[in-house]
Amino acid sequence: VIDAGAALALGGTLASNATGGRGSEVDILADNLAVVTSYTGAGDRVELLGSGLNNLHADSLLLGATRQRQGKDDVFDVRATAVTVESGTSISAPEVMLAAKDHVSVADGATITAADGDRVRSPETIRLTGNSALARISSGEQVQVQRESSTGAAGDLRIESGATLDASRSITLDATRDTVVDGDMRTHNGSLSMAAARISLGETPGGTGGLVLSNERLTRIDARDLILNSRSTIDLYGQVSLKDLNHVALDAAGLAGYRNAGQSVSISADTIALSNRSGGVYATTATPDGTGSLNLTAREVILGEGDFAVRGFSNTTISATGQIIAKPETDTPVQLHVAGDLALQAPRFTASKGADVSIDTRDASNTVVGKMTLTAPATPATIAPVTDL
Repeated sequence: VIDAGAALALGGTLASNATGGRGSEVDILADNLAVVTSYTGAGDRVELLGSGLNNLHADSLLLGATRQRQGKDDVFDVRATAVTVESGTSISAPEVMLAAKDHVSVADGATITAADGDRVRSPETIRLTGNSALARISSGEQVQVQRESSTGAAGDLRIESGATLDASRSITLDATRDTVVDGDMRTHNGSLSMAAARISLGETPGGTGGLVLSNERLTRIDARDLILNSRSTIDLYGQVSLKDLNHVALDAAGLAGYRNAGQSVSISADTIALSNRSGGVYATTATPDGTGSLNLTAREVILGEGDFAVRGFSNTTISATGQIIAKPETDTPVQLHVAGDLALQAPRFTASKGADVSIDTRDASNTVVGKMTLTAPATPATIAPVTDL
């Protein structure tokens, strides 16, 4: 851990661990950190040369926070108010992480590259307290981000147009308020995880906060695994399509459909997971007014823990060629509420041992507003015992 205070000049190189094993980890702290191509002399921040960071040859570089291992997790203590990677700067390490309480930004023309990192140690979960923004570009496996005591009043992450994040395996972008991704993100068929206070997909209205991904932006996603984590809802505007993915995880209080009359939202992947792991509340900026259809198609559909609601669609179809399984990671009940007609199609419906499962077609007022059907298109369905279906 390096506490920069008011100034820091990097001139060393870390000794290489030739015997393998755990790689070197460097955490650098200051209230306001800026990675630059050359010193500007600005007195309100600590400037770090990108070349100096690269010359450290650290396996994992964390700017703005410290990490402490607790079991299989890493606990981050975010100290910086702001972390900026300025235009023209290039940072390269097997893993680069940026964390700040107020904002993290990667400017136009800046590049962060993570490659060649067999010794990067990926925790199962990164745990954070309070509002903050986190960017992780890594040659390691994808991680979960778990937050406590966050209000969404601060914590913005911005990847500006012209910026590039290039990871050989995974990118994690997680902010408690807004996550803006106008730049280029490359995972080389790896994993991309994005989180914000709210997520909006499709042709969204101007001024929408949180994470906004237009239809054009969705077609440019370079990842086989896509994880979207909203601390409220995932809002879907008009016709939306996600396809040709290995895994899609939608972790939110639910889905809200808008402006989709006569249109459909289609998501297809090898596996699709629906969950509300953080226990977020279904709170939308406007009542979902959609009357279109929602189609989820996969080999396996996983219903995870938490209360997950679908509103703003007249018809919802969840179809699996293999199975639909209720599979919570904890003892939290699995609850799926669809405000409209619901069709579940699979040759097998099942649940993990001890899972408490409830599926219904109720709206926000707890009134049944649709019918539910279970069908197996080709073969007789098998239904394993569940608590409530």
